[in-house]
Amino acid sequence: MEIFIKKVTLDTKENRFLKFMLITIIHKIDSFIRTYTSTPWKKNEDIINKLNTMKKAINNKLKTSFLKDVGSDYRNTSMSLVFNMASGYREIYKYYLMLQKGLSINSNIFSLSMKELSLLYEYWCFIKINSLLRKRYKLISTDFISINRTGIFVSLKKGVTSTLVYENTNTKETFKVSYNAIKSRKVSSLGSRTEGSKIVTQKPDNMLSINKLGSDKDYEFVFDAKYKIDTSIEYQKSYGGIGPKEEDINTMHRYRDAIVYKNNKTGVYNNCVFGAFVLFPYKDEEAYKNHDFYKSIEEVNIGGFPFLPSTTGLMEEFLDKLINESSYSTFERSLEPIGRESYIKDEYFNDRTVLVGSLRNKEQLEINLKGKFYHTKCDNINLAEHNIKFVALAQSKRQFAGEAGITYYGKVIDIKVVKRNTIKEIPSESEEDYYVFKIEGWDKLYRKIEVKGYQVRRIIYTTEYLLHHAVIVTELFIKSKEEYRLWQELRRISSLTETEIGESIDKDSRIKEFSIEGMKIFIKDEEIRVEYNGKVYDFSRGEFERKPRGVMERIIKFGGGS
Repeated sequence: MEIFIKKVTLDTKENRFLKFMLITIIHKIDSFIRTYTSTPWKKNEDIINKLNTMKKAINNKLKTSFLKDVGSDYRNTSMSLVFNMASGYREIYKYYLMLQKGLSINSNIFSLSMKELSLLYEYWCFIKINSLLRKRYKLISTDFISINRTGIFVSLKKGVTSTLVYENTNTKETFKVSYNAIKSRKVSSLGSRTEGSKIVTQKPDNMLSINKLGSDKDYEFVFDAKYKIDTSIEYQKSYGGIGPKEEDINTMHRYRDAIVYKNNKTGVYNNCVFGAFVLFPYKDEEAYKNHDFYKSIEEVNIGGFPFLPSTTGLMEEFLDKLINESSYSTFERSLEPIGRESYIKDEYFNDRTVLVGSLRNKEQLEINLKGKFYHTKCDNINLAEHNIKFVALAQSKRQFAGEAGITYYGKVIDIKVVKRNTIKEIPSESEEDYYVFKIEGWDKLYRKIEVKGYQVRRIIYTTEYLLHHAVIVTELFIKSKEEYRLWQELRRISSLTETEIGESIDKDSRIKEFSIEGMKIFIKDEEIRVEYNGKVYDFSRGEFERKPRGVMERIIKFGGGS
């Protein structure tokens, strides 16, 4: 009688092939180093050191991981579906192909004739824009790079949409750059956007779409490559120098005003482009700063950028502004922006109808959630001043550890005054007067409000808008639209931005100041005051309300680019 013993082994054909690939990569690195060091030109020691570090890391994996127990016979190893589908295997096979096969262009790029330089410039603009973005942001996915057994292929073709998706690691927002993105354009026989207009497709060269926190619609910007420029004397006198052709700028106006998206809730077509810009080949960025079509970018979000291999500064700076500014600043770039009905209003910060109450322990949380109520001393609340419509529950770090924060909230359907000893769910002998808030049902916030630096000791008041938009508990004390905008912009500049209130918080607390990397910023009467390194600078509140992005840029410069 034969006895079979089941044994788990890592010495599979997939792992043997994986080991084979890693050893092959080491050989590739060695070959590159030998070739590189034998060349007559000056060697870059950093390159050699990085390659040796990579080789050392791979060798370390071979010697210390499970691969040390995997066989070294690679002659009978082969590909399997694991390398096309399984996570980990799939990724390393991709990078193996990149080193083994190199890069191949799979399109008509090399068949361009001298008459098609404009198309070549389009391709270059798309590639260069993404090259600039890769320096600062994380590439998540791309649909125009594909891999098979013969190598890596880049497909970039006029009329075919290609898209790269990125993540802003500071804000966790995503954005994408599309080449020949298919968009709807609304036109009519009169050339205006009327109810009788027809919808046709439009394909801008390059489209930047940013998904901002606080908005359910992407903010989109067109960057259209135009190879021709106007150097005529008449043009330079009219616009202040050499620049993009007037008809190309007019095309950008049509893009901004005519490209629309269909609102699935209302069925109505709304504008979705917040700006449209010409990219053109010109090398003198400093001279172009005085051009009317550069100044118009700030005024109406239409204009042009000089864009060549040695001329990318203005474009790079503008891309960073668009990606890093808040959704409110981006919203203000449009003359007729979508979503105006949901833009921040003064009343969002006035009506303190939300009561945020503390909890004694986990048992109270469970009882309140199950019984759909919340109770607190009558002395704690002034119902004459505050028409409480919602209650939110604050979980302290001491009692709730990793679950601390504000997660649960509910709509108040009834308020009663009772003696404390009549609340049987949580027994007490006290005969003090208590408010009992009957809750229709507890819901969870979309994003938990973190307890950072301050705890809710008893109760605080806030607004419904702040309850659903705050990230940390101190934001619940923001008292005005300007204060909120200031906080939003500062937080995007640095994750180290903090709100200062005092030693503790209570229902009457106010934000004293914001601090960011050595700068102290606060609103005082009609001024926004900035203190840094013993210096003081005041900005007009009215100016900030009119041009928040411009004021924020000056604050950053005052703080030495913090």
